[in-house]
Amino acid sequence: MALADIVVLSLAYWLAFLFRMEFRIDPAWSDVILLSWPCVIVVQYLCLFVFGVPRMSWRYVSMRDAARLLLA
Repeated sequence: MALADIVVLSLAYWLAFLFRMEFRIDPAWSDVILLSWPCVIVVQYLCLFVFGVPRMSWRYVSMRDAARLLLA
């Protein structure tokens, strides 16, 4: 399950850059993206883990869970 979370976070990171750069990533930015990618994924996943998001049961999400997700 953690692998799926990391894949989704990575996909979101890359898509954000692609949309921002209008699907043409400048070579000057490619180094920045590749160097920051692991750091961003680690920080994002740690934030989600601290707030207990990976342990949530998505079938029974409550307002408290939604607030925890928003904080994360």
